[in-house]
Amino acid sequence: MKLFAERLRKLRSNSNMSQGELSSRLNLSTKTIVKWESALSYPNCVNLYNLCKLLRCSSDYLLGVTNENK
Repeated sequence: MKLFAERLRKLRSNSNMSQGELSSRLNLSTKTIVKWESALSYPNCVNLYNLCKLLRCSSDYLLGVTNENK
């Protein structure tokens, strides 16, 4: 799931958010975001939903099911 980590990093960066800002908005630790972006762990369903809502992307795109970000 390295694609997830790459897409998350790119979407966060394109949204002009630091890892700290993203973690704060999701009420998570910065360490959690670092782990996601390093492909060391992955979000649960609730966090994935909130992440997609915040970054305005589909879960299919973020998870690599599709290459279209709708």
